[in-house]
Amino acid sequence: MKLSLMPVFEPNDYLYEHHLKEGEEKWECYARVVRELMAKESGLKLSDFCIEEKYEYKKLIYPKFKGKHSD
Repeated sequence: MKLSLMPVFEPNDYLYEHHLKEGEEKWECYARVVRELMAKESGLKLSDFCIEEKYEYKKLIYPKFKGKHSD
């Protein structure tokens, strides 16, 4: 197991001046950038699936899955 301790990431003017996308609110920019940094550090790929799609996929793979959103 690898444990990565990353520094506290506090939003600032530089973040918003250089990373804020058109139509994006500041909290969305902050969340997106932190998510991207965590994915890069961990080596995991980002997914744009919403949580409901993830549960549906998991139910297909594990038919006896009893997740929070299972039907």
